[in-house]
Amino acid sequence: MDELSLLDIPWVDAQRLLEEAHGVVLMAIGATEGHGHHCPLGTDALIADAVVKRAARKARVPYAPSIPVGVSPQHLEGRPGTLTVREHVYVEFLRDLCRSLIHHGWTKLVVVNNHEGNTPAIWALMRRVKYETGALFVGVDLAGLMRTMLDDIVENPPGELPQWHASEVETANILAIDSAMARMERAQMELPHTPQAVADSPKFVQDSGFSKTIKFAGYSVLLPQENADYSHTGTVGNPLRATAEKGGRILERFSDYVADLACELKKVQVQVRAREFVDRM
Repeated sequence: MDELSLLDIPWVDAQRLLEEAHGVVLMAIGATEGHGHHCPLGTDALIADAVVKRAARKARVPYAPSIPVGVSPQHLEGRPGTLTVREHVYVEFLRDLCRSLIHHGWTKLVVVNNHEGNTPAIWALMRRVKYETGALFVGVDLAGLMRTMLDDIVENPPGELPQWHASEVETANILAIDSAMARMERAQMELPHTPQAVADSPKFVQDSGFSKTIKFAGYSVLLPQENADYSHTGTVGNPLRATAEKGGRILERFSDYVADLACELKKVQVQVRAREFVDRM
């Protein structure tokens, strides 16, 4: 039982937390998709959940139930266990959750997202909730923090893509959350290869493992790809230098950042225009 989890407590305690946190509430959003042969399908969701729970304790703010499934169509092929939701359906679902929170008085929503496939949906969601209600909506992108906040922790060189899919950072985080979930005897380095569809042209190079872009003549262009198009295992990078100690440091750093944000938002005054969730059906 967690006294800060809206899933675990009676509604009267939720009301108390609403007042004590000055309208701040956290929400973790991730994905369930293949992460190599060694990391669990829920890697993205587990990391977002761990960061939010740690941040909630540090900032003394409540958090909504984590959303473990996201927009993952690019992982559906060849990755059994992957779950995905259509983007427009996902926006509607998350919008209704946010409107429910705003209806009861939460005015400052912090979404901690750990799956890049969710980003377009979350951006549309944030805009929509802002225009509909006037509530303050802040998004924290853990993928972005992985690439900008951890240079002193990661050991893999940039060419081994330490912040990418099931590589050093994500594997370390899973080791810190529950080492039994990281099957390190199966871990292997795999760097992305150019998809077969454009492999005949030397001007196309897949160097990042990102399913939406590829480099043409040295510059990024948009190209929808499946994870299986450029990775045989689902790993993109090198997980072999990951340790639980690194993962613990990363989770603490991320949660410190989110907690600082939540504490600062407590001081912010927000005027909500439309609180009532009239179109709830």
